[in-house]
Amino acid sequence: MNKGNLGIAALLVAALLLSTPLGAASENVLPYVEINQPMDGQTVEGITTITFRAEGQKLHDPSLSISGETGGIAFPLNCTVSEPVDGDETQKMYCQYDWNTKDFDGEKATIIATVFSGEKVLNDKVGVYVSGERT
Repeated sequence: MNKGNLGIAALLVAALLLSTPLGAASENVLPYVEINQPMDGQTVEGITTITFRAEGQKLHDPSLSISGETGGIAFPLNCTVSEPVDGDETQKMYCQYDWNTKDFDGEKATIIATVFSGEKVLNDKVGVYVSGERT
């Protein structure tokens, strides 16, 4: 191929790349949930803020469960969800809960965040130690 044909080929490739819809990249994003706070293995006490985020399509029904050695709790949450933008169906969800750890003093606890993406169930979990004496 001569230099003129190489230049034309390079322009064609660039034009094809630039014409690819921006939303096409979102098709490769795997849906997920990630607990950001507290971190796995962390020691917590008092009022501890639990935060998690999710990314996927048709996100709905976020919930949180916390289980310890002597019991547990589970409940739905109200979270902030972004709307899809310009044909990209991906949404982002941000959730926060202020957990009063007193019922789990001196225990190991498992925190599980769950969100549905369409029909798929997404979840993440962390294990923490709650400081204090058992009651």
